Amino acid sequence: MSIAPFQQHLQDIEQWLCIHAPKIVHESFNLPATADQLDQLEQTIQKPIPQAFKELYAWHNGFNAQSANVGSLFYGLDFFDIDFVQKNYLEVKNAQEDTFFKMENVDSGINPENHRNPLWIKFGDDSARSSIALDLDPQNPKQYGQIIFIDYEYDAVLLVANSIEELVETFLLDLKQGHYLLNEEALEDGNHFLDCIPEIDLNNWKSKSNIRWKRNF
Repeated sequence: MSIAPFQQHLQDIEQWLCIHAPKIVHESFNLPATADQLDQLEQTIQKPIPQAFKELYAWHNGFNAQSANVGSLFYGLDFFDIDFVQKNYLEVKNAQEDTFFKMENVDSGINPENHRNPLWIKFGDDSARSSIALDLDPQNPKQYGQIIFIDYEYDAVLLVANSIEELVETFLLDLKQGHYLLNEEALEDGNHFLDCIPEIDLNNWKSKSNIRWKRNF
């Protein structure tokens, strides 16, 4: 029996990681999220979660924050577990009485009104100034579930992919094309941490050498 393309992409990613970054597979990844965990997240957010996002977490429930291996995934960013995703959502939602401001530098279709939009469901970050998120509050309803990158230092939000499926497919293609390498400093500490090349690095979007994300905001 053949499997769906999205599931095949996840399997292919895992196979690549097993060969090139096995500690991410064997030490960083959590076990799959349960249906109850995913249902609880959807009930908490009170918005439908795209099926592919659920399937991503049914593959692996993010990274284990207590793991000895400090790993990374999409664009060299962290991969949050479902409990952390839900906790972060609630923290942002409950802080809405605080002052927030409009994001000035955004791609088309992204709602710029609130830099702390709780419906930007963050599932990874760089542990400093940027996050990757599932956008459940786009300006255009047709873009519901798009993937965005939020750079708080530069007041910018970039469209990364039109869907989780596209994010995963692009990630797999980048892996196969050699656009990801193990971070050498992490290797010295015995960790498998993926770095992407500068030309596609989301945190490097301001650089003239960035062929994928360069913007003229």
